[in-house]
Amino acid sequence: MFLRMPKPPFNTSFLRYAGMASQMAIIILVFVGIGRYLDGENGKTYTLIGSILGVGLSLYSVVKSLMKQQ
Repeated sequence: MFLRMPKPPFNTSFLRYAGMASQMAIIILVFVGIGRYLDGENGKTYTLIGSILGVGLSLYSVVKSLMKQQ
């Protein structure tokens, strides 16, 4: 009696990219946290180095996972 409508395919690309953004944020925050811990109260050098390393590693991670998808 009732016709079933086919379900549209679930789009997982949003979840994939949201996961990548979360991974980037976590990597950056971890390296900034390590830099702040090493600097202590009065320094900025290790925080700067940690943030640059965190951004570099997170971008490397995203590019690596995007290349794997192709």
